Amino acid sequence: DGETLADIKSSPKNFSPGTYFFRSIFNDLNFPYSFSDILDQVGSSIKNQILQGGVIPEGNYMIKIEATPQEQSQVVTVIPGIANMQVIYPQPPILVTPANESNVIQDIPTFSWTPVVVPGGTSIDYNFLLVEVIDSQTPLQAISSNRAYADVDLTDQITYSYTPDNLPLEKGKKYAWQITAKDANGVIPFKDNGKSEIYTFTYKNNNIVSRNKNNFKVIPLVPRFADLIDLQK
Repeated sequence: DGETLADIKSSPKNFSPGTYFFRSIFNDLNFPYSFSDILDQVGSSIKNQILQGGVIPEGNYMIKIEATPQEQSQVVTVIPGIANMQVIYPQPPILVTPANESNVIQDIPTFSWTPVVVPGGTSIDYNFLLVEVIDSQTPLQAISSNRAYADVDLTDQITYSYTPDNLPLEKGKKYAWQITAKDANGVIPFKDNGKSEIYTFTYKNNNIVSRNKNNFKVIPLVPRFADLIDLQK
């Protein structure tokens, strides 16, 4: 919206007439300000988001650098250097199978989710967390406080088979699961801290009638996850 977030001056430095390229202005120029000093110039709304999340909010930003004479009596003709940038954080994974609120009947269920979209060559760690949902708990309450049936870290893997190595799932019980993605090198921040939605399922509940395939009217397809082939009416 055109709001100036920070306006600071570097320490004086001598330049001869010409064109200069800076790969990192904070390495090439000395700014006698701490991060806190710069943050104090930022409006309270954005400042709070930075302090709480540790990153600047998504949006379009412009950085402008302009040379000014140290002495007011001097006249300098300059062309400001301007760089526009857009801050977008990768979306968390989307849970795929088992579907939310489904009845899982497989002895060894397989959980799957979509990969996050990041620059090529970036390794992503996925944390798979599964807990039991007890009584009247919400899925969020269960994920936040209950004992983990499985808490597994996977690198560049978007499926997980729930083998007997984990705590056994009990028939008729309800469970919640969630995937959290993070950059293996800790460089790339994710939207919502990389946490997916929380899905629930019931394990081998014989009281739930399986949905007939004729009742399906829409099959949701997740981009870049799978191909739908040989669909027949």
